Amino acid sequence: MYYASALASLRRASRLAFVLISGLALTACGGGGGGGGSSSTPASSSSSSSSSSSVGWNVFDGSLHPSTAGSITLSTGASAKFTMMTGTFTVSSSSSSSSSSSSSSSSSSSSSSSSSSTTFSYQDYFTVKGDGTVELNSSAVLDNRSVAQYVNVIRNDNVYPKTFTVLARVLPVAGVTYNAASGIRLLDIAVAMSDTGVVGSLMEATIVADTKTVGLRINNTDTIADTDSMTTLDLSVPHIYQIAITMTSKNAGNIKAYIDGATTPAIDVTTSNLFLVSTAGDNYLRIGDPRSSIYRSYTDWLLWTTTGAYTPADLKGKLPSGIGVTTGY
Repeated sequence: MYYASALASLRRASRLAFVLISGLALTACGGGGGGGGSSSTPASSSSSSSSSSSVGWNVFDGSLHPSTAGSITLSTGASAKFTMMTGTFTVSSSSSSSSSSSSSSSSSSSSSSSSSSTTFSYQDYFTVKGDGTVELNSSAVLDNRSVAQYVNVIRNDNVYPKTFTVLARVLPVAGVTYNAASGIRLLDIAVAMSDTGVVGSLMEATIVADTKTVGLRINNTDTIADTDSMTTLDLSVPHIYQIAITMTSKNAGNIKAYIDGATTPAIDVTTSNLFLVSTAGDNYLRIGDPRSSIYRSYTDWLLWTTTGAYTPADLKGKLPSGIGVTTGY
């Protein structure tokens, strides 16, 4: 079950103690700046050993709003936070045209169209539940977005290979139906991996229920073939999603996705045509709702590291203590 409100501060204290004791050499660069939950939440949790110090975790444990100071504990022991993207963008009545801008990101895009359009905006649809989870509910206005960003998350020195591993425990909202008919999504996790002055790759994973798939989809893994990589899941129960990335050049590499600590990857794709960011130098981790869709979910915790592209077996007993349920690890 989720952690009770009274334990939220204990989780953060335990998490900080873990990072400080580890004495890591890795430095994470830059800065971006529930009550609700499912009755199907697993009750068991595995323990983490002190060997987790070798991984160099950056931790968002769901105790605070993403943009609250101290919501992230870096691998160095320093505190940081996400920044909520702001600004407006235009959605055309013709699906072939749109333009956007954001004050929290250097990226922008535009295309011409003679059709009518409506302006929408980035909003904050994250809510702290007080039980160690953060809710995302973007159902108020379909086309508004809600995205939290942390910048400079991976080396930008044009030296390859480079690696990135991200894990997140994401839970459904009780009473919400996640299927192709509803089209309701849970969460997007995006990692932009550009070097300085270079238009690099973007890994965008969506926990999604739509006509393409009900499960996890990694978008645009081959832009030439116009293909996505996906796996089918039961989204009515919580899952731990792990994505391990090894980049061998600015848009070539391997992406593996694991579910709930399973040994075999649910997605394993090697590509030389990974989707590229829109602006040179984009380097960030984003979570939230970046699309004209409804997102409903709870995030228990999210971790990332650049010390390796790990398998679940590599991480057994190496997740930070006190973050919440880590069954499978």
